[in-house]
This record gives sequence, structure tokens and C-alpha cells, in this order.
Amino acid sequence: MNEPSEEQREYELTPLDPVTDGVRLDSAPGGGFAIPADPVHLCPNCGYNLAGLKHRRCPECGNVFNLRAARMAAEGGAWPFDRHDLRVLRNAKRRRAIGLYLTAAGLGVPTWLAPAPRDMIVLLLLLFAPMAFLSWIVAYTVDLDWCSTILVWGVLAALLGVLATMAVLL
Repeated sequence: MNEPSEEQREYELTPLDPVTDGVRLDSAPGGGFAIPADPVHLCPNCGYNLAGLKHRRCPECGNVFNLRAARMAAEGGAWPFDRHDLRVLRNAKRRRAIGLYLTAAGLGVPTWLAPAPRDMIVLLLLLFAPMAFLSWIVAYTVDLDWCSTILVWGVLAALLGVLATMAVLL
């Protein structure tokens, strides 16, 4: 067996080229500024002090957080059971309740406004279908901020639909 010479065994460690394409899971969307030490920001899941981090993933527990939730956790404004899994469950129940109320409103408004059964069918088609679609979106949207945005646009669209329907019927 031939043993490699000393010259063949030498190698040099060099750092890898930085990744310029793709998405890093620990990067902050839109900037990556460091979290300030004052006011205090704590991880909403485990309570780790997040001062100085440039990404939005807790190094202690690995969960992704947003600055508002971290600030609330530091102020003690978060609920005692405000862990990530329970927060998602609570928001899902809230979204389903909003979807149920929107569906009830979509059924109730056409029957209340319709002067005749023929007009009720037209109103149901004009109002109930968008309200049912909106309630489906609200019930299955993951991000509550998007949910609120969709809700506002849906209410505006429903009001516009009611006004347009009343203008057609009058």
C-alpha cells in the first residue's frame, strides 16, 4: 500500500461562499435589524431574552416569533397559556365563529330585504355566495392579519352588493 506523502495530506480550510439565492428560515422578512435591548423582548413560547438577534427565530426553542408578540410577552400582557400551539387553536376558533356569523348574515339579509320570493332568490345569489366564500376564506386563513384584511374588504364588497341590489330592485 502506498501512503500519501506529506504534501498530499495538507489541505486548507476556507469558508464557503455565502448563499445568495434561496430563503433562509432564520432571516427576518424585510430587513433583519437587531432587536434592541431596551425595551425588553422575550420569546412568547419559552421566555428567552431576544436582545441583539437579527433574525426572528428563537435560538432557545426554535419557534418563529414576531416583534409584537415578543414585546407583549416581556410586558406580561400575554395570557398565561399563550404558547404557540394554543394561540393557533384560539385563533382558529375565532375565525370559525366569524365565518359562522358571516354565513348567518349572508342568509339573513336577503330574506329580510326581499319583498317577494323571486327577489329573495336574486338576493341570495348576489349576497349569500360572496358571504359564504368570504366566510370560508376567514375560517381557513392561517394568518390573522390577512384574515382581518379580507374581512374588511369582504364587508365593503357586501355593502356595495346590498346597495347595488337595492338600486336594481327600486
